[in-house]
Amino acid sequence: MTTQTVVANVGSASMMKSYTDSSSDGTFSTNIMLDSISSQPLGILQPGTRIDRVNVLYTAGLCAWRIQRTDSLQVVRHGWGAKSPYNDPREGFMAPMMVNPKDTLQVHPMAVAASAGDTACLAWITANGKSELFTVTTTADNTAAELLQAETGQTVGDTFFGATISHIEVQCEDGASLVSLDCTASDGGVIYTQRGGTRGAVLGAMNLYTNIDCNNLSIPVTKGFSVSVKTVTA
Repeated sequence: MTTQTVVANVGSASMMKSYTDSSSDGTFSTNIMLDSISSQPLGILQPGTRIDRVNVLYTAGLCAWRIQRTDSLQVVRHGWGAKSPYNDPREGFMAPMMVNPKDTLQVHPMAVAASAGDTACLAWITANGKSELFTVTTTADNTAAELLQAETGQTVGDTFFGATISHIEVQCEDGASLVSLDCTASDGGVIYTQRGGTRGAVLGAMNLYTNIDCNNLSIPVTKGFSVSVKTVTA
């Protein structure tokens, strides 16, 4: 497993703190961001403070982040990193929250896929108010690949059975383009499809964080339901 340096600024208009981690690719579990001065996690360093922005920068590939309570494992906020040094503080805003002493800021980076035509992808999918991270590495350009839950390996249908999807965000590796996002029912019929694009400091970029951001959705999840992506690698 490879590692890469991930840094973050967390705070509000009146106060910002800096965090860093030498993070393992492909996991959340060991990647807890610590304050760059005192080596403390978010909840210990900033308890009881109001924060409304998180800017995360990774070295190469792609990266998701989450703020999680260590006691309940509840994910209270989540988002994306940008490739260093392409930072835009305006893209780091989130719904305000009060930091709980049990909160940790965790990151899930991935390296650029080594094989030609392969693209590493991450997706935050929200259903019934709960957000889960999904991942896949495609095997060829313009070929559908199914997203699986990053920690359990379950499909979207198994993870969110009986719920209604309201939000899907996808981040592809540096320079890659998202051709399309498809939601497919158990009978193989595509019930929702949308075209994506490119992100980052490249021609035609949508923003620094996502290749597609589909909000205000109302997609029911049944057994056998799946979400897949088609990409073109850099």
